[in-house]
Amino acid sequence: MKIISITPCKTTAAVKFDEYIGPHDFGCRLDKEGALILDLETVVAEGLSEGDEIDYSRLESIMLKSNQNRAFQAALRLISRGDHSVEGLKRRLAQKYGLAAAEYAVNRLKELKYLDDAAFAEKLAEYYLCHKAQSQMQAVYNMMQKGIDRKTAETAAAKFAPDPVEQIKRLIDTKYKFKLNSKENINKTKAALLRKGFDYADIRRAIAEYTKEEE
Repeated sequence: MKIISITPCKTTAAVKFDEYIGPHDFGCRLDKEGALILDLETVVAEGLSEGDEIDYSRLESIMLKSNQNRAFQAALRLISRGDHSVEGLKRRLAQKYGLAAAEYAVNRLKELKYLDDAAFAEKLAEYYLCHKAQSQMQAVYNMMQKGIDRKTAETAAAKFAPDPVEQIKRLIDTKYKFKLNSKENINKTKAALLRKGFDYADIRRAIAEYTKEEE
């Protein structure tokens, strides 16, 4: 197949804010395979130019190298905007570049010490437990949803977990204080707190202490 054209990707507003398209990416049109996006490093390293003939084997090699480079550059842009877990970032990159390129990118970031699941988990644990007043169980679940493994999430949560009764009382004060005016509403509040991962004994004690303090 033949390369028809190689041109820089246009820096439109959509491209400018798309983490998957870098400022040095090129659009490559082939006569049989449509259009591809390649990074500058691969274009230069492979000596690609308009009119070149390439076979499918070489095309596959070029695409793998380019996807690895582009996945790494996209990963750098993503972590510059906020923290990510290793698994969460890998899943996101794999959707666009494939699993092999995503693994290459996150492994490079780990080598450079740009990714640290333990540190990220501690930030999340502090936010969920200290600012959102979540239960330890819910905080661990939410961290796992972001790609943190259970052991790391539980270790981080244990470091910041407050007394569960005080945590429940804090949550009651901000969300349920006007829902303790009848037995029916108290039972609904207990059910809501159970769904948030709090222990039933802690819930009963917290409600008893809270209502006594309010008298």
